[in-house]
Amino acid sequence: MAIYFCTTLPFLHDIITEKGTGVKDWVPDLGIEEFFTTVNEEGKKRVNGFTSYRTFIYFFLLHLFAAIGWAGWHKDATGKPYKFLLLIPAILTAYTTVIILLDARATQFNEPGTKLFIALMITAILMVIFFVKYFKKQNEK
Repeated sequence: MAIYFCTTLPFLHDIITEKGTGVKDWVPDLGIEEFFTTVNEEGKKRVNGFTSYRTFIYFFLLHLFAAIGWAGWHKDATGKPYKFLLLIPAILTAYTTVIILLDARATQFNEPGTKLFIALMITAILMVIFFVKYFKKQNEK
């Protein structure tokens, strides 16, 4: 059931919102749309930097879907030599999801240089951890 729900995440925006009108009537109003909505200098409403709540939901859930997929593959790869490498895209997609949620897309945190630095640092840290564990296991034999 959880896998079915995860596969519908990129399409959830079609279920709970209507094009041009916002959230459908049957969806309970929890104040989430108003919480993420701001008015810019020109008087236009923006939802975390997106033009509509529907677009925000789509991009957020699409990135969340990718992060869950990478994390799931990492969990499923128990005992595989490439398992530690699966954490790199999992962490980067989770980072992008947080950037979208916090409306930091126009900041330095979303620049390609920052993401490249994060990817390189994650890779270096994971490689060190992998080789320390590998050599420790070799020395125990």
